[in-house]
Amino acid sequence: MKIKHYFSFDKKHYKKNGFKKLSSANWDILRTENAPGAFSIEKEISAFEENCKTSVSYKETAEIICNFIKKHELGNRLVSLGCGKGIVEYHIKQIMPEVHIKCTDYAKKSIEQLAKVFIDCDEFDTFDMLSGDYGTWGGTGDILLMYRISTEFSTEQWQLIFDKIYNANIQYVIFVPTEIMTLRIALKEKAMLLHNILSGNKITFCGWMYSYKEYLKFFGYNNNTKDSSQKYQVITFDKYRDTGIFVLQRTPLKR
Repeated sequence: MKIKHYFSFDKKHYKKNGFKKLSSANWDILRTENAPGAFSIEKEISAFEENCKTSVSYKETAEIICNFIKKHELGNRLVSLGCGKGIVEYHIKQIMPEVHIKCTDYAKKSIEQLAKVFIDCDEFDTFDMLSGDYGTWGGTGDILLMYRISTEFSTEQWQLIFDKIYNANIQYVIFVPTEIMTLRIALKEKAMLLHNILSGNKITFCGWMYSYKEYLKFFGYNNNTKDSSQKYQVITFDKYRDTGIFVLQRTPLKR
């Protein structure tokens, strides 16, 4: 099950910019605007670190992720795709400073701004998940982290992404959806959309929301079972608030 996801941003963004659908340019506007907000990256190191420290849910998620890395001995190099504000990555680095972290995002100005304030991060890069080359990763100890970017792509696009990741021989992926859609969450989403329409608020198409079984299709599962198209198997799943944390391992090539 999946439904379209919409969000109403601040009115000022609809006056000058084409915010009907999110793009890298629009994310750059949201991430680098001067006014403090839920989406903007802080301009000072101290402000960035203070925001990270007070973001409790991100810290809790980072603790779960680090426990998975340690328990399953996943590796010591983590590449975060679509890192956004880098908050969960900050907490991972605080908990496991020995892990080499590379933050990536397809919004160039956003990643440049993050690099100015996230001083403990080891590397930064601009990377487009649909067109990028995953072949530079996949060595021993490389883990891909996808944190709360599940809405960004359609099921077909996600399957293409996981095909590319699989072909790059990347062994482990930690996948944390924005939400795992239930009937309650779907009704809440529809109610918010109706509220914005009736209130005359402009809205932006922000992608898709998915159920648990729909996420399994990304990894190559068919009707909740393994088949010949399966790319990654779920070695552990932990439900957390309205989402969950998938730890995925590459399925050996069938001969």
